[in-house]
Amino acid sequence: LTGYSDLGTFFGGRAIIGTPWGGNLGLTYLNTQVADIANAQTQIYGADLNLTVAGIGISGEWDKSDPNAALTDAVTAPDGSSYAEKNSAWNGKLSYQTGKLGLAAGYTQVEANYTAPGSWNRLGSIINPTNIKGIVGNVTYAFTPGLSFVGDVQFLQPNDAGSPVNFRQPVDKSLLGAPAGEIDKINYWKAGVKYALTSADSVDLGYEQAEITPVDPANANRVERYVTLGVGHTFSPGASLKVLYQITELAATDTLRGGVAAAQIQFKY
Repeated sequence: LTGYSDLGTFFGGRAIIGTPWGGNLGLTYLNTQVADIANAQTQIYGADLNLTVAGIGISGEWDKSDPNAALTDAVTAPDGSSYAEKNSAWNGKLSYQTGKLGLAAGYTQVEANYTAPGSWNRLGSIINPTNIKGIVGNVTYAFTPGLSFVGDVQFLQPNDAGSPVNFRQPVDKSLLGAPAGEIDKINYWKAGVKYALTSADSVDLGYEQAEITPVDPANANRVERYVTLGVGHTFSPGASLKVLYQITELAATDTLRGGVAAAQIQFKY
């Protein structure tokens, strides 16, 4: 169920309320139905807050997935528990901007049975991991109006030692999981430089690495590395083209390397 690879119908709404210090409070509700289970549905509640106090940005988010009896009776979570428990997620972050430098640090936690549509996190080929917690951070620096750097880090570990760490695959969206007690930590780094050649053309260079360390030191770390070069061109405010080439490397007991090229054209109306 994690990531809802097979959705039926869903509906929801969102309200944004102004707060002191120029902030805003967001309230979200979503009702999703699982297509292949009769009358099965999950209600998802969320609240997020963003404001600035004394030059420090404060942001936080809390979400909870609440399945009905038809779903919990039909499906058992991978660790044998019910989806009606261990089903919340939250994160908080502080940020500060001084001149050209921006810094942010925070903490995130996603419980083992949290489920929701969409994409809330990605670590290399790991999408929407659950049963994780840890420190997150990012840094930005604008060297010139046309040249900027951005870096992100996440230092994660299992939230519940008795539950597996589950995640989706990037292509077929199927659910995978590492058994309880197998993963010790997941470290993720991402860095990129963007350079505006002209008002219409830009070049991006990025590096990304996800490393999974097992509990058993006899097992090899799994390391994913990605180097991406992208070139973009804007034809008009509503039309753009981006071409990229990515070098990938997967290292565990053996090392696999490859490359892929892609082009994306976008129109907005």
